[in-house]
Amino acid sequence: MVSRESIVQQGAVKWFNLQYPQYRGLLVHIPNEGRRTIKVINGRPVCIGGAKLKAEGLVKGASDLVLFVPNKDYHALCLETKIKRVILNDNSKRIQKTYQSTEQKDWQEKVEKQGYKYCVYRSVEEFIEIVSNYLENF
Repeated sequence: MVSRESIVQQGAVKWFNLQYPQYRGLLVHIPNEGRRTIKVINGRPVCIGGAKLKAEGLVKGASDLVLFVPNKDYHALCLETKIKRVILNDNSKRIQKTYQSTEQKDWQEKVEKQGYKYCVYRSVEEFIEIVSNYLENF
C-alpha cells in the first residue's frame, strides 16, 4: 500500500524533474522509512536488515529528500515530507497535520548548523513554492 506521504513526495519529484531537467539526478531520496524484514529465530522475532542499513550509514531522522544544488546562502536543500490528514468525526471534518519526530528535529538542527536549508512541506504546491524560492536565490 502506498502512503499519502509517498504520493505527495512522488508528485513533488515528478514536478521537479519536469521543471528543472538541468538538475535531474540532484534531488535525491534518502530511504530511511519503511519496514525491515522480520524473521523468527529460535522462537523470537528478529529484525533482519536494520543493522546492515545502520552499518551502511542509515541515520534516523534524515530528511526524505536532499537537493544537492547550492544557492548563495546554503550548501543544499533538505526537504521533509509530511501531510495533512482529514479526520471525520460525527459528521464534521477536521484537518490534522503530521509532525516531525524527535530524531527528525535533531537531524534538522545538525544540518542547519552545517549551512544547509531544511524545510517541511505538506503538499506538492508547498514543495513548488519552497524549491522555486530556493533556486531563485543564486
